[in-house]
Amino acid sequence: MINNKQLQCRKAVLMLLIFVMIVLGVIATALLGRLLLSTILWFLTGTFDMSWNDVLHGIKLGSVGGSICGAGIILARIFKIKGF
Repeated sequence: MINNKQLQCRKAVLMLLIFVMIVLGVIATALLGRLLLSTILWFLTGTFDMSWNDVLHGIKLGSVGGSICGAGIILARIFKIKGF
């Protein structure tokens, strides 16, 4: 039988994993979106215009957006809102 402390530990680990996966997913989405737009511009203009600064900017935007989204979902799970 699982005691209350083990159950809380498992829930905390699950919430941490959910948060990390959301942040990584939003970062990947931001980078793929930027890569898609750069590829479309490459086909239209003939020059590929994506620098490392653009990649870092996408990572920063994705991590901030993912953190906000992940924190919202974790809070919804903590407060037991239906659907989460």
